[in-house]
Amino acid sequence: MEEIKHTVPEMKAFMDKMSGIYDIVRLVNASECYTITMENDDSISYGNNCFCTWERNGRCKNCSSYRAHVTGSRQEKTETFNGKQYRIMSVPATLILNDGTPCSCVIELITIIAEQNAAPDAPNTAKSAYEHARSSALDSSIVSEKDMLTQLDSKEVFFRKVRQELMDNPDDVRYIIYADIDDFKLVNDLFGRIQGNEILLKTAEYIQDVCAKEHLCCRMAGDIFAFSLKKEDYDESALERVVEKISLLIQNTAYPLKIRFGIYEIVSPEMTVSFMCDCAKLALKSIKGDNVRHIAWYNNELVEQKKYEQGIVGAFDQALANREFQIYLQPQIDSETVLQGAEVLVRWLDPEKGLIPPVAFIGIFEKTGLISQLDKNVWEQAAETLKKWQGTNKSHLYLSINISAKDFYYLDVYKTLTEIVEKYQIDPHKLRLEITESVLMSDVEKLLALTRRLHQYGFFIEIDDFGKGYSSLAMLKDIDVDVLKIDMEFLRETEHEEKSRVILGSIINMSKQLGIAVITEGVETKNQMELLQDLGCNMFQGFYFAKPMPVPEFERKYF
Repeated sequence: MEEIKHTVPEMKAFMDKMSGIYDIVRLVNASECYTITMENDDSISYGNNCFCTWERNGRCKNCSSYRAHVTGSRQEKTETFNGKQYRIMSVPATLILNDGTPCSCVIELITIIAEQNAAPDAPNTAKSAYEHARSSALDSSIVSEKDMLTQLDSKEVFFRKVRQELMDNPDDVRYIIYADIDDFKLVNDLFGRIQGNEILLKTAEYIQDVCAKEHLCCRMAGDIFAFSLKKEDYDESALERVVEKISLLIQNTAYPLKIRFGIYEIVSPEMTVSFMCDCAKLALKSIKGDNVRHIAWYNNELVEQKKYEQGIVGAFDQALANREFQIYLQPQIDSETVLQGAEVLVRWLDPEKGLIPPVAFIGIFEKTGLISQLDKNVWEQAAETLKKWQGTNKSHLYLSINISAKDFYYLDVYKTLTEIVEKYQIDPHKLRLEITESVLMSDVEKLLALTRRLHQYGFFIEIDDFGKGYSSLAMLKDIDVDVLKIDMEFLRETEHEEKSRVILGSIINMSKQLGIAVITEGVETKNQMELLQDLGCNMFQGFYFAKPMPVPEFERKYF
């Protein structure tokens, strides 16, 4: 079943249709455990906790709807209750509210598949089945109701409590506040996990003090907290005091501890609480790296940015199916100005908007994980191009493809790349793999082992942005690398031009001694090229030679 994305009237019609096929059809907010009712005016309201259907006190054990919500894919399970067996199919869906806001929900399509007519004292009687199910639900909820470290509510419980407050007091104006400690991973790395946990406990204590009246607060994950206040109870000075207290938890001037807050005023109670938290999170992200501001509010500008991002994400699947993402090639030239290959880049050719530059969509796709689907598509197009060039005067050229950090989490990179090579019957040497140095340093042992396997298979490994990371030299002794791409920052004119020359010369000389090729990217002037030639570099990429261009233009220009 394809992803279901409907307005309220469309969803009503869809569920009416499904009611003729299934015994029970429900719409639920799986993250908060509430049923959703679509009203006659096409608004929505929230009903009872959906687990109350099964007479339970907490989230159902192994809830198929929650799994569907988290994974974004259809899930199924069998439930025994009151002497009947139910088959529940949970289908993730997006409900578009009247104001255009997307509301993530799950459609439950339920079929009664069996009725049990056992004797009253049999172990599988209705009463026994209910007691067992209720016990299972309660047992499973013990783990998830509270955060193990801070004993704050889990985020699921927080979502439910906020939803209940919105239902019980619809006239109250409330805020959702999202809190995050800057670079908290470094705290554990530098000071140890014990001190890190102590800081989290103190943070939880300070946040509880801020929302002491209602205790609507939770630890979302790691160093991230969320809480909700009535507008009348909000006191910005209280948040500033938390910022000050947090800064004093580590007596180290070299590493000041900072916490930031993003605030969202709930203007549409129909939204899911998780979406409200996302809005507060978006506000917080707008001041990441700001050394002055610690508190940010969700505003119209962020609303527009959020809508833009949603539009970009919403158009992705169709754009991918329509082949709107096209590869562009930027030539890589040797010191004799002979073309050796090209880096593969991507552009979005929208039929209505025209060419959309990467800066307008790559970051969004990286945030949402869609970048891996895009990268895989780009790799396929590159392999397709190399296949087309076989047996022609272009057959000696290579293409260099980029692998992003998210690819290692969402894809089996080795399996994907080797399958592409085998599918198109191309030489893996011709499909070079460009990996940013900072990506390799994120999980050194795992990624070094993976690059070693890829290298053994026959891929050339290129390290991009070489020189930006602090572990560049240490990494070179362990990794099977064929090419270093020198970071273009070295080529920018500064007052330390002589230092740049020395660093560039040292990298190029060291690379030659190690048998590693060097490509300098970002070459924009003849003077830069001549400087690099004097220093011993013999491969270049940049606007001085050519901008990235579509494959047909590349072929016309060079052949």
